[in-house]
Order: sequence, then C-alpha cells, then structure tokens
Amino acid sequence: AGQVACRIWEKERHGLVNGTVRMSNSNVRKIVEEKGVAIRCLSTMTRLSAGTILRARSEHIIECRLYTLQTLAKFLECKVKDLFDEE
Repeated sequence: AGQVACRIWEKERHGLVNGTVRMSNSNVRKIVEEKGVAIRCLSTMTRLSAGTILRARSEHIIECRLYTLQTLAKFLECKVKDLFDEE
C-alpha cells in the first residue's frame, strides 16, 4: 500500500493524476528556518524522530499525525494550521 501511495504522490506531484490525492504544502521548513532551530535540536526537544521531522518539512504533506503537528506547533510557538497550506 505504501508503494502505491508513493507512486500516486509522484504522479500527482507531476500533474499526472487529477484529484486522486489531496496534498498540503508544508510550511514547517520555513518556520523552522525562521526560528533558527536545527533538526537535531528540534528532534531532541520534541522527542520526535529526525525522520518524522524531515518528512513534515518536505514540500508536500500527504499524511502526518495530528500529534506530530501539535508537537511541532507547540515547540515552534505557532498554530497547527500555520504548519501547512491546503492546495
């Protein structure tokens, strides 16, 4: 199932699928950079894995747990909805 989702995401990313997957644009990278926080520090302080944070920072978010978004928002002192924009 994961491989299928990745293929659909790649197709959507390149405009090959019309409306199959709804993605959101991540603002996590921008917010983290504005705050000047290193991924290692963010990982330590939030107890989220660096991999989880890196996935949340990627350009498009397809799936992210609410707990992850809430944890990042709390540490970055912003609202959960500030972490992404819906397309």
